[in-house]
Amino acid sequence: TSQYPVFADICVDSSGTVTLIEQRSGKVYQYDKEGNSVTVFGGLGTTRGYFQSPVAIDRDEKGNLYILDKNMNNIQVFKPTEFLNTITRANESYFSGDYAVSLAEWEKVVKINPDYPLAATRIGKIYYKNEQYLASLDSYYSGDDMVGYSETFGELRHLFIRDNMGVLAVVLIVLAIGLTISIKALRKYTKKNIDAFYYGEQHDKK
Repeated sequence: TSQYPVFADICVDSSGTVTLIEQRSGKVYQYDKEGNSVTVFGGLGTTRGYFQSPVAIDRDEKGNLYILDKNMNNIQVFKPTEFLNTITRANESYFSGDYAVSLAEWEKVVKINPDYPLAATRIGKIYYKNEQYLASLDSYYSGDDMVGYSETFGELRHLFIRDNMGVLAVVLIVLAIGLTISIKALRKYTKKNIDAFYYGEQHDKK
């Protein structure tokens, strides 16, 4: 039978990153302020980096995490890796609106781990905010973010229609005229053949 997760404690840093500990799995989860998964680590075990029954968590201004395990009767300290520090800087710049700095940091994240999905999504959003829609599409596609991809594609379609409204209007008018002429010609051709079928060639010559 499935079991509900039991989140024992939570802490939040100045950038809005949320860290939670879950007792059943012994896992530590981190999310940014928009609810995107940043990282997951830990698990059940007795070796370093694992837990038996984590019950409390805290952090300091340097980003170090302190996790209390009541069964093992210890506190483990986790220092953020350069990878996580880069993600933190990228998110802080992004949420403060400094997109140029954030983009540079996210590009560093990609160099460390090209398959990190949040980086592609963030880069796609930054390109979107900068109205670089084609680059945004590429990033969203790389991150398999279909919501962002669809939004960007919709914006490109809107811009295309807006910028080409005059041409599209002319094309639609020409098509309408051509369709009207074609329908009239088809009706005349059809009537001629029906008359010939029912009344013969003599009727057609009159």
